[in-house]
Amino acid sequence: MKSVQSKDGTPIAYTKAGAGKSLLLVHGTLAEHTVWSAVVPALGKKSTVHAMERRGRGVSGDASPYAIAREAEDIAACVEDIGGQVDVVAHSFGAVCALQATLLTGNIRRLVVYEPLIRTGPVKMEPSPDLDLVQRLVDESNREGALRAFFHGVFLTPEAQIEKIRALPYWAERLSVIQTAPREVRASRNYRFEPALFIGMDVRTLLMLGGDSPAHFKAAADLLRSGLSRTETTMLPGQQHNAMLAAPDLFVAEINRFLGQA
Repeated sequence: MKSVQSKDGTPIAYTKAGAGKSLLLVHGTLAEHTVWSAVVPALGKKSTVHAMERRGRGVSGDASPYAIAREAEDIAACVEDIGGQVDVVAHSFGAVCALQATLLTGNIRRLVVYEPLIRTGPVKMEPSPDLDLVQRLVDESNREGALRAFFHGVFLTPEAQIEKIRALPYWAERLSVIQTAPREVRASRNYRFEPALFIGMDVRTLLMLGGDSPAHFKAAADLLRSGLSRTETTMLPGQQHNAMLAAPDLFVAEINRFLGQA
């Protein structure tokens, strides 16, 4: 993996594969760069694919205090290090960070945001006992308990469904990054998209939604359309929040269509 120094001095790693125009993949919470493994080979047939490892996991570094602004700087640093114009595909919380990164660099050519974690209501500084519990278990080095508590308390996942998720191959990956989850969820709960900041942003943007996803993702897309001047929306039929894992062929086809490489 290659590494670039972010604005605050934190090293941020990213991989490189394929050939063609530059494409940067930005993963979400409870993930690392390997979440893109099912789509990188196909995307790499038409693009030079870079998959970053966001701060706090893998060989990337970390620093305090934590803020979405630092994550945006990390993405901008990767884009600048890759060089030239770079397309960016970002998922979930990573999509929020990528949106903010467009304010920091002029080298993002096109942007795909797949169900960004954006709240549409007012900010409420409420207690977060669900996240407090996850953090306490992380501090006690009980990663298994912390991940279970995260699914149960944050996603409201029934115990039987957690057991099914635990049997999937990427459970170990999620265990390895659970320490980053509480701060990212807190940050997303406090983040509000400010349309006024994006006036004049000239980046073609694709808003990607799962056809079976909860309504709040569609509400977030509606809010983004109100503030971004060059957007289109695509719906992935039968999908929810993880189409790159559940339907990689469909995911790649939509990315290539938008990038004009299909």
